[in-house]
Amino acid sequence: MIMKESIKQAKKEITALQGSIELIEVRRKELSEKIFDKRQEINEIKAERMKLFLEPAVDNLQCSTDGGYFQFDRSDERSGLSGLFTIRSEFRYGGELIKELSYYTTTCDNDAEFERLEIIGKVASKLRSVTDEELYDFLNEGLEAKKQELNELRENRYSLDRAKNQMEKEISQHEDDVVLMQLREGIDVGEKGCAWLNVGRKIESSNVFKIKITEESTSGKTATVEVTKLISGYNGDRKPYTSKFTRVKVDQLVSGTRRFLTESKRNEERRQAEELADTAS
Repeated sequence: MIMKESIKQAKKEITALQGSIELIEVRRKELSEKIFDKRQEINEIKAERMKLFLEPAVDNLQCSTDGGYFQFDRSDERSGLSGLFTIRSEFRYGGELIKELSYYTTTCDNDAEFERLEIIGKVASKLRSVTDEELYDFLNEGLEAKKQELNELRENRYSLDRAKNQMEKEISQHEDDVVLMQLREGIDVGEKGCAWLNVGRKIESSNVFKIKITEESTSGKTATVEVTKLISGYNGDRKPYTSKFTRVKVDQLVSGTRRFLTESKRNEERRQAEELADTAS
C-alpha cells in the first residue's frame, strides 16, 4: 500500500513538472520572437550604416547582414551564395577586431562582371581609408542600448532553458524512482506486451513479460532479479520460463526496464492493431 502511494505521489509530481515545462515553453517562444525582432532591428540599422559609409559606390545595391557579415547584391538578383561581395567587421574569437573584404573571382567577359570589379575597387578604397576600429565604431554607434536589451532577452531565455533542464532531470529521476518501485513490486506487461530486455551485459533476453527484484544489496546498488519470458516448446506452444540474475546493477536495470516498457507498449499496440485488422477482414 505504501509503495502504491509513493508511486502515485511521484506521478503527481511528474505531471506538475510537465505542466511547468509547458508554461516555460510558451514563455520561451515569446522571448525567441522578441530576440528575433530585436536582432533584426539591429541588423537593419547596421546594414544601412554600412551602405551609408560606402556611398556612392553601393547606391544601387542591397545590403543584408547577420552579425558582423555584410553581403551586397544587386537589387534585382542574388549573385551566388556570398553575393557580389561580402564585408566582415567584427571581433574574432579571442578578441581581435578584423576588417575583411571577400569576393568571388571569375573571368571578366561581360559588362556586369566589369561593373562588379569596378564597385569592389571603390569599396576597397573606402575600406582602406579607415581603421578596423573606426569602421566597427561607425557601424555600431548608438546601438549599445539595443544590444543590452538583446542580451537581457537572451539571458532570460537562457534562465528558462536552465529551469527547464532542471525540471526534465527531476522528471527523469521521478520516472526512475517509479520504475524502481514497480520492479520491487514486480512488473507484468502480459504476454501481448512481450519485448526485448537488455540490462548492460548482464541480461539480454527476448519475449520478456515479467521482471521483479527479489533481493537488494545493503548499498542498494545491485539486486537479484527474476525475469520471465515466453519460450516455444517442441509442439509449438509457448510457455513461461523464469531465470534469476544476481548482482545486477540497479541503475542499469532501471534504464533497461524503461526501454523495455517503451518497446512493450509499442508491441502491444501493434498486436492489438493486427487483431483488429484480422477481425475486420
